[in-house]
Amino acid sequence: MKVRLIAMVLLLATVLGLFGCTASVVPEQEDVAVLNAPSFIGGKSDALGDSDVLDRPANLMNMAQANADGSAVYQIVYPVGASDQLIAECEKLSDDIFEITGVQIPIVHSLEATGTYEILIGEVLRAEVVDVIDQLQLNSEEVLIKAVDTRVVIFSKSTMALISAMTYFRAEATYQNAEAKEYGVAGNFELICSDEKTGEVQLISADERYVEFALPNTMNMFTYVRMSFTGNSGWRMQTKSEKDGDYNDMGAAQRLSYSLGEADPSHIEQIEAVVTDTTCTVTATDGSYVTIDLAQFHMTFYTPSGAVATEVTDISCNLLGSSITGVLEEDEAIFGTGERFNTANQRGNYIEMFTKDIWSRADASYMVIPLLCSSRGSGIFVNLYEHMAMDLGNENTDEWKTIVTGVPLDVYIYTTETIADVISAYSELTGYAEMPEEWTYGMLVCRKSPDLSQKWTASITQTKDGRGEGIYEMIANMEKYDLPWTGVLAEPWGPYNSKKHDDLKELCDYVHSLGKKFLVYMRVGLANNNLKVGLTNYDKKISGFKSEYLLTQTQPNGVVSPDLPDTTAGTNNPDVATSAKTHQYLDITNPEAVEWFFGEYWDYLANVVGVDGCKIDFCETLPENYELNYYDESMPINGSHHWYPTAFCAMFWEMISSKPDSGMNYTRGGGIGSQRAPYMWAGDQARGYQSLQFQLTAVLTSGLSGVPFMSYDMSGYQYGRFSKDIAYESQVFIRGTQFTAFTICMQTHGNVRESYRFAEEDPNYAYVTDIYRAYTKLHEHLTPYITELSEQACATGMPVMRHLVLGWQADKTAWNIEDEYMFGDAFLIAPILNETYSRNIYLPEGEWLDLNTGEEYSVDADGKWLEGYAATIAELPTFYNKNTESEIAPNLVDGIMELYDYARSLLP
Repeated sequence: MKVRLIAMVLLLATVLGLFGCTASVVPEQEDVAVLNAPSFIGGKSDALGDSDVLDRPANLMNMAQANADGSAVYQIVYPVGASDQLIAECEKLSDDIFEITGVQIPIVHSLEATGTYEILIGEVLRAEVVDVIDQLQLNSEEVLIKAVDTRVVIFSKSTMALISAMTYFRAEATYQNAEAKEYGVAGNFELICSDEKTGEVQLISADERYVEFALPNTMNMFTYVRMSFTGNSGWRMQTKSEKDGDYNDMGAAQRLSYSLGEADPSHIEQIEAVVTDTTCTVTATDGSYVTIDLAQFHMTFYTPSGAVATEVTDISCNLLGSSITGVLEEDEAIFGTGERFNTANQRGNYIEMFTKDIWSRADASYMVIPLLCSSRGSGIFVNLYEHMAMDLGNENTDEWKTIVTGVPLDVYIYTTETIADVISAYSELTGYAEMPEEWTYGMLVCRKSPDLSQKWTASITQTKDGRGEGIYEMIANMEKYDLPWTGVLAEPWGPYNSKKHDDLKELCDYVHSLGKKFLVYMRVGLANNNLKVGLTNYDKKISGFKSEYLLTQTQPNGVVSPDLPDTTAGTNNPDVATSAKTHQYLDITNPEAVEWFFGEYWDYLANVVGVDGCKIDFCETLPENYELNYYDESMPINGSHHWYPTAFCAMFWEMISSKPDSGMNYTRGGGIGSQRAPYMWAGDQARGYQSLQFQLTAVLTSGLSGVPFMSYDMSGYQYGRFSKDIAYESQVFIRGTQFTAFTICMQTHGNVRESYRFAEEDPNYAYVTDIYRAYTKLHEHLTPYITELSEQACATGMPVMRHLVLGWQADKTAWNIEDEYMFGDAFLIAPILNETYSRNIYLPEGEWLDLNTGEEYSVDADGKWLEGYAATIAELPTFYNKNTESEIAPNLVDGIMELYDYARSLLP
């Protein structure tokens, strides 16, 4: 231990010497391996210069502390995109602590960290702005080593500087007490700055376009804020940390438009500012206004009618990133943040805004959109793709806060009075969804072999897989049992093996001869060896793939490689190995690469082979915080994890939608602007009752985040890990089919039993297939209404499946209804999502017709609960809103009631 420490410090001294810093080396001692470098022990580091310091009590972190079961109290937390070298340094730190104390400190990813006792490496997500312990200059990169309460933060933007800082920290902080066996940050720090903000707001300028002011922060620096009005009730606030620097106008919406070759969506309208000694009032052309308390910083945003939209109490921008904090009213609900599986109302939650392939965990998301919609009717949109966290009343119940890693803020405050208007404003800025073709509303079927790996799946028949022979078999069965379908998805039989193109074209031609469509599957950004050869098929010559089409990274050792590590390593997706994997990606900032992939290769697949669309998977794998080498050097690297899949799928949609009769793409994952490529899907869920709720919540939360079109793998993607799921499979399948009939489209997909297998494998379960047929025909019956809803969605951003708050924003009971939804404004759907045959149903204010019983309800503003509403396995509780504004829905009511009568008659 001591030998390695001294050798490490000698090496560090050399490294720091090269970087212009100093470090001292202490001779080896018998009982103590103390490295009496400055800063932590005995005085101020030479690196600190002549800065004023304040004496503070010790914040001793004793790493020898353990829980009652002997497990470590502390944990070492490494950041998103950490290199192998950095993780190795974390392991060395853990080894040092173990050698001295006997306590094994766990090393965890920042997205998986729990608790508050942490050594945070590289980024701060849960900590407030914290006190500086030491500040170094390593190779012109600033490094901060900070401590607050029970945390230590080691931060640098440079990986190599961060590794050096880690080494420095281990040398400086390590000491051994032979009796106590302690490892910790030694006592009585001398700190650079106070943890309290001082000074008033400095108003720098105010004209007809911008108001700029500066806020003091805790690092003896200022946060500079520029505010403008962008129209559509949107106030934009941008920050920077340096007085003479420029504000970054390349926010997420602007970045996406730029990458798609579109005009900058930014817009600035005239404002009027009135300044007094203590306040600044800024009024926009629509009548909304903002007051800024200059003495004690507080911003209040008002709607044109004078109602308070939201309040901001703190804004900060420094080396660690940026943050914005505001007020939550006592009974305020918060919706949005993208696709979620926990709840729709996010009030009280702490949310990591980062996509990762971890199935439908409550804290997970395949698509993050930092849009907050308040029950006040106002909204907040953080216009950044970067990694961030949102605290929505978790730490402080009356406060919301957003912390962004490593970049300044770019935030829009929407002074609207309805959530619908917030969604419209977000959509206007980031892009409205494109109108899908009518055939995409139908039933799409996928052919894969059932997963028979669990012991309780032994009764399920093994079938052919999703390649050619299996697809022909599936089509034959769909026709045999008279089951409606409009298209087929071939997985895992992709279009990227040129040896299979003759078979693929033959299959496409066959499907087209039946009047149906054919889709394939691929990983986002696909670039592999199968694409690197030239093709000559039919009358189309495809040139060869070039290595310069690949996106590359510069590794810490300077090596440039196209192999980018997946962020899926260590996740719980059973389809993905838990060991680290790498993939190659098309560089979509290279015009030649884009033209080759979308304009040449996919033109051939779409218009010669005949492929009608694609399901684009694994949109959560591109690493974040890596030194990516884009062809377009102006493209920011930060935020690539969310920007890349969003831009790639938008490019694919632009290409496939130009196909005659248009095409289709499904997308799993992405970020701001994902709604542009019309169909998202909700990711992977097991075939079980819990997953039905996951699917419903995912669609509703996405709709409240500006994504109007989302589907899901109906009744689950593969078998769960519990025998109970198999025991209830037929019921789960029916219940999933029922409420999926009232969605934008229906699609079956995954390693599970197909609709016709229930009748084919056991005559006693023929009714399952029959009920499935009835509800798919019901979905066909709804096609004119779905078209009407789609037109609304593309014009306003309003989702097809709607949370009740969108129709009854003032109804506090409706805010927390998670298991009902509106299909447009005409039909309230209350699906059965468990093994029972009854449920409680909430009806908000209005005139309602029960489409199962014919009973009518007149409900006042207090709402009405229907306790113990009974529903057989053939019934979906459905209520028609007589106050609908739809021109189509009234004509569908009788047909729905007839189909429900027919479904009930199918029960044995």
